[in-house]
Amino acid sequence: MGQAGPVLYLSYDGALEPLGRSQILPYLVGLAGRGVEVTLLSFEKPADLATDEPARLRTELARAGIRWIPLRYHKRPTLVATAWDLARGFIVAGWVVARRRVKIVHARSYVVALIAWLLKRALGVRFIFDMRGFWPDERVEGGLWGRGRVYRAVKWLEQRFLRDADEVVTLTGRARATVEGWEGLRAPRVTVIPTCVDLDRFRAPVARPRGERARTLIYTGSLGTWYELPAMLRFAEALDDRKRLERFVVVTRNLDEVERERARTGLRAERLMAVTAASAEVPRWLAGADAGLAFYKPGWARQATCPTKVGEYLATGLPVVVNEAVGDMAEVIGGGGVGAVLSDFSDAALACALDTLEQLWEDATLPARCRRVAETHFSLDHGVDRYAAIYRRLA
Repeated sequence: MGQAGPVLYLSYDGALEPLGRSQILPYLVGLAGRGVEVTLLSFEKPADLATDEPARLRTELARAGIRWIPLRYHKRPTLVATAWDLARGFIVAGWVVARRRVKIVHARSYVVALIAWLLKRALGVRFIFDMRGFWPDERVEGGLWGRGRVYRAVKWLEQRFLRDADEVVTLTGRARATVEGWEGLRAPRVTVIPTCVDLDRFRAPVARPRGERARTLIYTGSLGTWYELPAMLRFAEALDDRKRLERFVVVTRNLDEVERERARTGLRAERLMAVTAASAEVPRWLAGADAGLAFYKPGWARQATCPTKVGEYLATGLPVVVNEAVGDMAEVIGGGGVGAVLSDFSDAALACALDTLEQLWEDATLPARCRRVAETHFSLDHGVDRYAAIYRRLA
């Protein structure tokens, strides 16, 4: 794999953040193990830089053969701070390209894609646009942006990124079809690489008891803008009405929001457990559950979403309940017979999903089937292999 030459990987998400730990570093370690010479340039939150973790991570990455350049992330005022970060990032990235003789710049998402695009135009490097989702449309649908100047400017840049990228990476087949169908673009090469899971970390228990017993539902991850916590609480309440809910466990940093939303529903307080857990503790919480939830607010941009938590649920042998607006979930979950896919969040749809879930719980082959789907669609090794193939092509 050494023939790919040095690669510069850009991320506006920090390597010290939970997302960086789960969705950036495992790929880079895997690629380094395949002989890729990787330099990671990331933007780190000040609070993360103020701990002992940067020194530990630097040692960990150096041991894996990865060079790490952490830049300080600035938040406010938003536009000025982002412009400052981009200017510093472009200068440092240009220095790395020249010094390391980098030929491939891999940009994770839109913000740092501007750096990679400018480097391509200025220095002729190969540019990978790892778009992750339709970010500007996500911002609008989440109520964070209007459709004014900022949105239009980012959409203009999006078209340039897609037009000039040597490779585009999406998380879902639906997003790939959308990108390939846009008019005015030269046909970019688009590869689908979903959010992958280290299958060695997430394993199903030896056995889960069946029968007419109370069940534990679980949700892991962030809450807020794009997540439909009220509907998940209603789903848990509906299972409790059937006398089948032991508890609903929510593993998140947003503990206040969980209790605030629960108070607006009929779900009993003793049926809800909200906890904060380190990334290393998540597999243990999943091992004690019977089904994983992943409800997202519907929207056009959701077609490009591939929740990391879904792969983790399946790898642990858990069936998944998710809404059909989310990426390729209708095909993966519904088609794979490993969960229930909601058409909407009406009471009738929730009841139908509960019926499906209760039938699945009586199937002794369910955990093994969930695991097979995780191995087929969300294996970290498969994801690393796909990135390695892209690098070989671009070299």
